[in-house]
Amino acid sequence: MNYSEQRSFLLRYKIVAVVYISLFVAGLFVYATKKGISLLEVLLSFALVYCYVYLPKYLSMTVEKAKKYYWTVKIRWILSGVLLAAGFFDFVYWLAAAAVFSSNFAMRLVFKRSDLRSEPRWPAAVYLLVDCAVILFLSSEGSLLRFLLLLLASHLALQLRLVLPLALVVGIANFSWFILPHLVLTLFSWTMTRMASKQAEANYRRTVEELVEFTSDCPQKVETLLVTSTAKLAEDWQAKRPTTRQEVEKWYVDNSAYYIYDLAQFHLSYKHIVFTMDILRLAKGRVLDYGGGIGDLSIALAKQGNDVTYLDVEGRSKEYARWQAKKQGVSIRFVSSHEEIASDSFDTIILLDVLEHLYEPQPVLDFLVDRLSVAGMMILSAYFGATKAHPMHFDHEIDVYGHLLERGFVDAKEIRFKLFCSEAMRRSKMYVLRKCSSR
Repeated sequence: MNYSEQRSFLLRYKIVAVVYISLFVAGLFVYATKKGISLLEVLLSFALVYCYVYLPKYLSMTVEKAKKYYWTVKIRWILSGVLLAAGFFDFVYWLAAAAVFSSNFAMRLVFKRSDLRSEPRWPAAVYLLVDCAVILFLSSEGSLLRFLLLLLASHLALQLRLVLPLALVVGIANFSWFILPHLVLTLFSWTMTRMASKQAEANYRRTVEELVEFTSDCPQKVETLLVTSTAKLAEDWQAKRPTTRQEVEKWYVDNSAYYIYDLAQFHLSYKHIVFTMDILRLAKGRVLDYGGGIGDLSIALAKQGNDVTYLDVEGRSKEYARWQAKKQGVSIRFVSSHEEIASDSFDTIILLDVLEHLYEPQPVLDFLVDRLSVAGMMILSAYFGATKAHPMHFDHEIDVYGHLLERGFVDAKEIRFKLFCSEAMRRSKMYVLRKCSSR
């Protein structure tokens, strides 16, 4: 993953989003001063702004193509609720809500029975035509509400497939006096969706090409494994159910080839990209990337001038990390055991999505505490407990945060990270701690 390229993309995206938000808020203010605005319309306006800015990145930057359809279904449940709230005592609004709900329920059944990897065109058109027909017959008294609902319908349709001409034509037919704002805002929606889709496609193609080059598999097999590897890992764990430390360690070595694909597809997601960029801003000096996986983070850290040590078990994922480092011309020290770093000291230790995979995490945690220099920073997560997608996560009864405070650490997760950074960084089980003593 080229994180410099991701920064450039996100900067361009933010500029477009700021322009859009400014125009939208200005138009809303002018409308409110002339005709007034209800609380429901204000809330829907903020929800619409959030959808316009967030959904293109979240729904496009992933290998899970079906995510677009399932999330559109979720948002349209809310849309039917808004219609009910807008006209609780108005039979026309009840009919409109029923139409949206019924079409959504039908499409949900279709999606659950379909292979959505090929991204069909028809769902967006069906949704948009149903929504616009509903909005067309709503009472003219709710003109702003109708306009906002139409924008949301157009935006959701654009997420599923770029049906820009249809979105514009139906919008113009519905609102003769809202032609210009609908045109401008729908074009912004298309621009942001297109930007995110193009960047996601570039990231995906580069990943597939690199995996094809490393594995010598055909592109079709690589693309299939990117989608199916997580499920294959879960199935294999459930089938073998390792119980001892030796069995667990052997399982990870045996499945390291699948982990290449599992981690590669995860690293393509928008949430992980912005989270990694937060980590890159935090890490300084001599860095230990413990459980480094396919090496994306280690390589990015080395590129920004850090002295990086990568530690993980031997296997295909580690071979891939070495191969990537050599290909990109970065210097990283690769190790496989605690003995190799027993006398080392690090300024930053990164321990992400590792503790829940360990048979006994506390000895590892204590070992790493001793390897961290005073005033050094430990960046770690502790998501204990199995999930359907990750049954290999152990449910350890260890208070990681409390244990590290007892070992002389202080919380270094600044308010900006808790409020304004990536969603993954804001989570309660994501810790940033600074070592203040050697005890």
